Amino acid sequence: MPIEYAYTIQSGFSGSYGEYLRKCHSFSSRTIRSIKKDGALYANGKPVWLSAKASIGDEIVALLPEERSEYEAQSIPISIIYEDRDVLIVNKHSGIVVHPTRSTISGTLTNAVLGHWEATGFIGKVRFANRLDRDTSGVIAIAKSAHAHHYIQQAYLNGANAGEKTYIALAHGKPDADFGVVDAPIARSTAESMKRVVTEGAKESVTEYRILNSNENFTLFELKLYTGRTHQIRVHLSHIGCPIVSDGLYGAQNAFEPVNRLALHASSLTIAHPRLEASMSFSAPIPDDMLLGIKSAGLSID
Repeated sequence: MPIEYAYTIQSGFSGSYGEYLRKCHSFSSRTIRSIKKDGALYANGKPVWLSAKASIGDEIVALLPEERSEYEAQSIPISIIYEDRDVLIVNKHSGIVVHPTRSTISGTLTNAVLGHWEATGFIGKVRFANRLDRDTSGVIAIAKSAHAHHYIQQAYLNGANAGEKTYIALAHGKPDADFGVVDAPIARSTAESMKRVVTEGAKESVTEYRILNSNENFTLFELKLYTGRTHQIRVHLSHIGCPIVSDGLYGAQNAFEPVNRLALHASSLTIAHPRLEASMSFSAPIPDDMLLGIKSAGLSID
């Protein structure tokens, strides 16, 4: 079934139905074109053109065209935090790739989400509102339509508190201050490399950190992202001399057996919900392997 959005046009608006969707509910121009081409728009129960003039009190329903993914649906268990008509929020486990790549075309979170949707009767494309590395665990949001994805992303880009991301990391060493902001631009080390580095003239990258606990050898961080660069937390913690445990790419020299993966967890995420048009926050508990690592490092978390 196509996804529908219903609204009542309030006083203070003057223009076409298409302009109403764009100006009042943040529909993208691309989504509006898709409604025109393959979807439908109704006003007071009757089909209307997007270019038709809207009237105050009109009850409109926009039907988005049905979409199908190019990827395979697979029966892979996922930990669902929340789901409704517009979003799916998952507690991602460490070790699973988010999106299929040339080298990993199956067994990804995308395949797992499609398998879940197939079992529940929903048909759609998987659009991630945030991304996590293979070894990073925690909260990840999937939009169930083009409009939902655009709405969430725009709220984040416009500087709203919607889009706030909080992480927990266990790292080597200890910074000079218990609280700080790392404002250091990040770019690829080379055009072909997956590794990122802090370098002048690159894209703005800002991470706020707070020490939750520390000793001579390890620090437990809470971090908030104000930008969303690839490997941002990993690069910034390494930049201040505190590489994340088990992150050999960014300077963790010694193996730490209690945590044999990147000791980074996305603990909470706030998004702007496209239908409620309000912020919603979700959280995921620190997984057992990281709790064991924190304990083995001689630290605790309240």
